[in-house]
Amino acid sequence: MASRNQFVKAFNDAYLLLGETNQADFSRIFSKLMNQNFILKECDDDRKDYFFLMENKELFSNFFSIIDYELVYDSGNHCFYLKTLENRNRVRLTKFDTAVLLVLRRMYHSKRREITSDDKVLITLDELVEQIRTTQIFVPEKKISAYSETLRKLRIHKIVDYSGSKVFTEMNIQILSSILIVVPQENIDEVLTRLEALKVDGGGEENEDSDED
Repeated sequence: MASRNQFVKAFNDAYLLLGETNQADFSRIFSKLMNQNFILKECDDDRKDYFFLMENKELFSNFFSIIDYELVYDSGNHCFYLKTLENRNRVRLTKFDTAVLLVLRRMYHSKRREITSDDKVLITLDELVEQIRTTQIFVPEKKISAYSETLRKLRIHKIVDYSGSKVFTEMNIQILSSILIVVPQENIDEVLTRLEALKVDGGGEENEDSDED
């Protein structure tokens, strides 16, 4: 494995060859990855940045290696994401966040089978609420404000996407392919098992580490 000094030199040599515009794009995309973790081809706001990353993978990889991150390219899901090498910047999820994430993973699996590969995976908030209700994990049931907080967190980290700042039952929510990385179980029964495990304490709230950095 290359040393940190080698990463610095490789990055510096390549960065100096970039024009001023591309250097500005590099800085912007770096910040975007640090804040959102994922850049996905399927997202309209990411597509241009996705192709810039494709053209400059080594440049970004060398820079992130300097600061102890790994830039991962997932060709199957057409996305880039970061992994921390020093167990830092981990997202903290509540028990409700975790349940929503697992239910979204199950819904993604189901919806993906009904549409073509180019179609977006869309659900409504009402469908999500009903699926959470059927798990019987939370008694009493969570209010819409709880869904709003969780969905906002998941949108920041590029797990879901939706329009506007307020949530309502008929709204469309796009489940992004990044959920396959955050909840990578190939067998959907494993997701169901994890949901069952959340019933242990009767729906109480606990903080848990997320599965991804």
